[in-house]
Amino acid sequence: MGNIQVHDLGGVRVRETALLYADNLRQIKVFVNLPTLSQLAVTKVYEALACGTFLITPAITEYKNF
Repeated sequence: MGNIQVHDLGGVRVRETALLYADNLRQIKVFVNLPTLSQLAVTKVYEALACGTFLITPAITEYKNF
């Protein structure tokens, strides 16, 4: 998923941006997460789960970052 931002003449509309992002996540049925090179947990995983999207992600071998 790319970046989502709502802009107007006053700049970035943070609340509208968050609402649009959550709405897009709710429309996705399955979210496939590929791990980062650093093996850190990223917020998009929790955001997708919070919006009720089914998540497929590989297990991370070391749990020191959780």
